[in-house]
Amino acid sequence: MWPVLHFLGLTLPVAPLAALLAFAVGSEVGSRTIRRFAGKEKVAASWSEAFNNATFVGLLAGLVAARVAYAMRYFDLYLAEPTLLFSLRPGTLAWWPGIGFGAAVVVFYSRRHQLPLAVIADAGAMGALAALVIWNLGQFLTGDAYGVPAEVPWAVQLWGEARHPVQLYVAGALLVGLAVLWWQRQDVRPGQLFWKALLVYGAVELFFTAFRANPTTWGPGIRTAQVYALLAILTAMYVLSYYARPPHLEGAPKVDESVNGL
Repeated sequence: MWPVLHFLGLTLPVAPLAALLAFAVGSEVGSRTIRRFAGKEKVAASWSEAFNNATFVGLLAGLVAARVAYAMRYFDLYLAEPTLLFSLRPGTLAWWPGIGFGAAVVVFYSRRHQLPLAVIADAGAMGALAALVIWNLGQFLTGDAYGVPAEVPWAVQLWGEARHPVQLYVAGALLVGLAVLWWQRQDVRPGQLFWKALLVYGAVELFFTAFRANPTTWGPGIRTAQVYALLAILTAMYVLSYYARPPHLEGAPKVDESVNGL
């Protein structure tokens, strides 16, 4: 594995670089997704710029929130050594609080610039799939989230055993799903891409979690990631069944036609 890269005499940690690249790629894919719904080119440029700004502000806000949440978890330690707050090592960030707060900031900022909520959700979901492709490639390089022992010809040597390159499985599957959704983006209504992306992510997690070596389990060995993935799949399928109905039928989702008619 390659947890660090040596370039021009510098030692560069792969995990933070992968995270930054994932953010950049995800933001760009989300921005391009927004253009599909904007209609007029002037509106497309405005929405795209607003979304890019929103993701940048969300990144900064998420990093601060992740740092504060981690510090609150170890309050006594940071109270004794306040200067530790300025250490931004990836291991000293509470990722989920940071992601949640950053996403909320993206939505709030985008709404302030008059982007429809359904369009924000579509752009965010497509961007997230793209970012996860890069993130899993980074995990393959660092050896994180590694797979179970395997005897297949493409197994990789890690921690003294040949293992499934599950990170590559996930990255490849997500990339295929993203490509399919990108090809379909001209034929969907606002909000629909979000649920399709959730369905893709749920299906990938449900299947490939079985190849992970140390998944979080619950009760009698039930893998929690697969439980959440199954819930995501069922929820997405339920909502998409309404999108499949003709818009004039009672019970079909109300779609803001002004999104395409600006």
